[in-house]
Amino acid sequence: MSRNNREYLKVNEIKTYSKPLGRPPKEPRPSEYYDNMAKAIGDRNEVECSFGTGKRIYRADNIRAKLPNTAECWTGMCYFVKNVMKFLRELCLCLFEKFDFWLHFLLCGYKRGFEFFRPVWSEILIQ
Repeated sequence: MSRNNREYLKVNEIKTYSKPLGRPPKEPRPSEYYDNMAKAIGDRNEVECSFGTGKRIYRADNIRAKLPNTAECWTGMCYFVKNVMKFLRELCLCLFEKFDFWLHFLLCGYKRGFEFFRPVWSEILIQ
C-alpha cells in the first residue's frame, strides 16, 4: 500500500491492518494485535464476498444506465434485494427451527424431560 493510500485512509479515519512501512519492531507485537488483524481481515473478506455475489448474481456489474442517478438507484436496488433475500432466508430458517422444536415437543416431549405432559398425552392417545 502506497504512502498516498495510507494518508487517504488516515484522513478519512479508515482502519486498515496492512503491513507497516519501515523496519520491523524490535519487540514482537502482542497477540491481541494479531487477533484483531485476523478479525478485521475476516470482516473485510465477508464484505468483499458480498459485493462479488452482488455482481455475479444480481448483475450489478452489468448496469447500463444513461444517467448517473439511474445507475446509483439500480445499484442500490440490487443490494436492497440482496438484503431482503438474506432476511427472508434467515426468517425461514428461524420459523423452520421453531416448527421443528414444537413438532418434536408435541410428538415426543415427554422423552426430553417434560414429564408433566405425559399423563395428558396418554389420555388423548387412549381415547
